[in-house]
Amino acid sequence: MTSEYLLFLIFFLLGIVVGVIIGLFNHIVMFLKNNRVIRFILDFILPILSGFAFLYLANKYNMGEIRWFFVLAVVIGIYFERKTIGKLFAHIFSKVYNKCIEGNKKFLSTKLGKWLSK
Repeated sequence: MTSEYLLFLIFFLLGIVVGVIIGLFNHIVMFLKNNRVIRFILDFILPILSGFAFLYLANKYNMGEIRWFFVLAVVIGIYFERKTIGKLFAHIFSKVYNKCIEGNKKFLSTKLGKWLSK
């Protein structure tokens, strides 16, 4: 059995990973123009993946015993990622997305773009 500090760190890192997955799912939905079906599917998949990861880590590192500070560490990790790293990635993604849309509009205004978009 590992020490409680190491367990807290492991579950904190799990929270950061879950936060990254939340951000990726949000970007996928935004890229697909807020499709409700895709949003529903991804919102269904996320808790299942997170729950399995949580139970796997609890089983692997603490013999299946779940403690309250595991949940707290995951929540803190998600909050930390969404408020720091997540904002940075969202800003970068919005810049890239806007450049792609801008480039697509320029391409569609050319003769080749008009011909291909028929």
